[in-house]
Amino acid sequence: MPNRAYLSVWCRDFSESTMLAHFESLLATVPFSKTRPGFTELIIRAVSYGEPPVVEHDLRQPPLTAAEIAAAAGEILHSDIAYEVEAHWDLWSPSGERKVWTLGPQRLEILCQGPDYDDGASLERGQILVDVGFEDLFTGESHLPNAAADKRLDETDDLDAPPSEAAEREFMQYIAQPGKLREYQQQAKEKTVDNINRLQEWMRRILTDVQVERVKLWSEGEENFEDRIDAIQTAGQ
Repeated sequence: MPNRAYLSVWCRDFSESTMLAHFESLLATVPFSKTRPGFTELIIRAVSYGEPPVVEHDLRQPPLTAAEIAAAAGEILHSDIAYEVEAHWDLWSPSGERKVWTLGPQRLEILCQGPDYDDGASLERGQILVDVGFEDLFTGESHLPNAAADKRLDETDDLDAPPSEAAEREFMQYIAQPGKLREYQQQAKEKTVDNINRLQEWMRRILTDVQVERVKLWSEGEENFEDRIDAIQTAGQ
């Protein structure tokens, strides 16, 4: 499975009695997708993530505001409870045989963890944990030909043995055309930087509107995800 990227948020004065207020404040900052606005699901779990949901709410009809979600979540309030909300926001991603970058909805998952949920996991992973999407939408690495692919492009004999997947074969043939590899790499770089800008803009709003003690950007595949995307952003300026 592709690696995911996360934003961990620790709030000031976070407790059983204040956690839903913090959660509501963060939900109010979500930059919804233009084509899939609103929150789609609220799941309430008790004790640990491995336990089945206590309650599941479909939020699509009618769409609920951040305040209404907090009110619904407040029906079950304990220090060992977690609240999961799903939504979508717009990011650039490559699609189709030629991996054209388009702006469209990507899934967001936002988890608010009570102080005692999952043996106090919030101390390490964040009282509010946001799954912001696939890691490579912010690093771009998996969308660029690797060294082996570059070698195939340089050696015409190897082009007679393309990758087995039809879509990958079409893509390799496309970027083998004069100038297409450079064109694709430039597009991937620009769209990746724009995704980073979108993420950082949302983070700035969180830091302004939520009583934040500290935040941390991290991912499953990068040793230091925040430094990595800072370097990509700087190089793209």
